[in-house]
Formats: sequence, structure tokens, C-alpha cells
Amino acid sequence: MAPDSTVYTLLNRSGGSADNVDQTFTVNLSSETANGTWKLRVQDAASGDTGTITAWALNLGGGGGGTPSCTGTNATDFTIADNATVESPITLSGCTGTASSTSTVYVNAVHTYRGDLVVSLIAPDGSAYTLLNRSGGSADNIDQTFTVNLSSETRNGAWKLRVQDAASGDVGYINTWTLTL
Repeated sequence: MAPDSTVYTLLNRSGGSADNVDQTFTVNLSSETANGTWKLRVQDAASGDTGTITAWALNLGGGGGGTPSCTGTNATDFTIADNATVESPITLSGCTGTASSTSTVYVNAVHTYRGDLVVSLIAPDGSAYTLLNRSGGSADNIDQTFTVNLSSETRNGAWKLRVQDAASGDVGYINTWTLTL
């Protein structure tokens, strides 16, 4: 739902008996103002099943005559083993120029002690950008968007979200992450 309350239907009772929705929708929102509160409204119109929204993202492009944004998502689960490091890739192609100084990285990870974790974005040239360094104490999980100055980086290439579990006793997994350059 747009800030002016205009509703854009993305999915309407399709999919039959299939479980889950993990899909990208392209909608012409050129008549909308980007600023404001956008909402995802989900309605279960039948009884017998339940579900959970684990993540969603809205990419309105660069707009304003500048270079449009370039976005990728990896929704494949990657296990975060005890005292180990895991990397989840997103490969971008067809993007022009360099990344934005206000690039964003959305991270949704399930872990029973987020203070164990060091989370970094690895650029195609190998540069590492620390997003989270063992902060959060005994709290569970990460569901956060980080803003990063990536203006010195080329957009195209293999980007990686690196998660290091730096202490023993707790495990988890990367649920999904989205990179918007």
C-alpha cells in the first residue's frame, strides 16, 4: 500500500495448495511519491493454515534523474555453525556505474545469541565492510537494515554477506539478505 493508501495487488489467491511465497513482483509505481510509509498488507482469506512474514523489501529505484539503484536478494538459508564463518553470495550484473554512498544491506538472520556474531559485507574486489561486530548481547536474531558508503565500489560482481560466529554455544542461519546499491 502506497503512502497515499493506493493499493497495488501483488498476489490474489493463486498458487493452489503450494506453501510459501518467495517472489519478486514488478509494479509500475511511477505515479507515486517515494517518501512516506509503505505497507505490505497480507490477508489470509481461507481457514486452516497460518504463516509468518519473515522478510520483505521495497525497491523504488534511484529516481530523481540519477542512476537507478541495483538490488539483489539471497533468500537461501545458510547455516551459521558454532565458531565458524559462512558466506552468502549475491551476484549483480547489468548495473551501471559505482554503488551509492547510501547503499543498504538488509539482514535477516536467526541466531540464539547475536552478540556472538560479526557480520560483514564483502565487495567484489574483496574489501570488507563491517556491519555488526559482536553487539546485541544475549538478544536473539538480526532483523536490521544497515546503510553503508560503497561509492568506491563497482556495482557489478559477486558480493557476499559474511557471518562469523565468534563464540561457542549458539548457532543459527542466515535467512535472507538484500543488497541495494
